[in-house]
Amino acid sequence: MSRYVLLAKLRSGQYYLLKFDRQEVLDCLYEFPTTKGLEALVEWPLETRAEMGFFLEMLIKNVKYYYLKDTKTLTKEYVMLDSIM
Repeated sequence: MSRYVLLAKLRSGQYYLLKFDRQEVLDCLYEFPTTKGLEALVEWPLETRAEMGFFLEMLIKNVKYYYLKDTKTLTKEYVMLDSIM
């Protein structure tokens, strides 16, 4: 079972589910908004197609908000991207 579970709502009305274990992916998430644009995808340590797909949606500003849950500590976070981008 993955430690982190992220559920995002896209502007197109779809949802994106991303499960991951690596702290590096979480670090990339907290670097938003970034001024690097698509160059960030090359620099960040993203390994799976799902990780790259989600961050691409973030970079093109197609994500309205996301919920992040840490299943180990049971902490939850809600981030509304319109307020920070």
